[in-house]
Amino acid sequence: SGNIAGNSQTDITIGRSGSIGTLSFASGSSTIGNLNVNIGSGGDITLRSSLDVSGDLTASNGSIVLNGNTLTLGGAISFSGSGNINSNANGGIVINGSGNAGTIVFSSNGNAVGDLTIDLSSGGNVSLGGDLTVAGTLSLTSGTLSLNGYNLDISGTLSASGSGSISGNSGSDISFTGAGSGTLTLTAGSQTIGGLTLNTTNSNSSGSVMLGSNVTVSGTLSLTAGTIS
Repeated sequence: SGNIAGNSQTDITIGRSGSIGTLSFASGSSTIGNLNVNIGSGGDITLRSSLDVSGDLTASNGSIVLNGNTLTLGGAISFSGSGNINSNANGGIVINGSGNAGTIVFSSNGNAVGDLTIDLSSGGNVSLGGDLTVAGTLSLTSGTLSLNGYNLDISGTLSASGSGSISGNSGSDISFTGAGSGTLTLTAGSQTIGGLTLNTTNSNSSGSVMLGSNVTVSGTLSLTAGTIS
């Protein structure tokens, strides 16, 4: 089957309406510059391999379906209209640029990822544009993940190293479910969240969640199973 051999100087624009089909890149050539998607409400383009967008991602309309692959974003992220990412627990996202990356939007029926990595330099920030479930590992290496009034469910592992943190507000809930565990570090000045739920089944760590900063819960603190320390 045919593949695209990309590089960081290659820009791709997909502007036809409807379901476009699959987008596949040759091994070792899965990096492109900018990706522009405008395929109409209800349309979609499906990744058949992982993709590294070293430039900007602009999604005006339609869904980018990860299909179990990893999407790496190194530039500005812009969603408008019906533009979104559709993912499940097998897909992954890496955001590794610098500065304010923008807002990442997921479809209402595809708002889960396996692994999510935030590695933004220069005090970078990326905001959620909808509720999100992280089923694998949420790695906060550098920069800030802003909840932006949406809810975050961590059913895997939260790994906060370096300067990485979560920026909360009173309109956002954080839940640790399933095997969820790790260290919860909220950004200084944004350490208030709405609700905090701990309902874990991780027998190895007893579902332990450690606080790496002060946390103010303005809503409900629900401790069903597991330990906060």
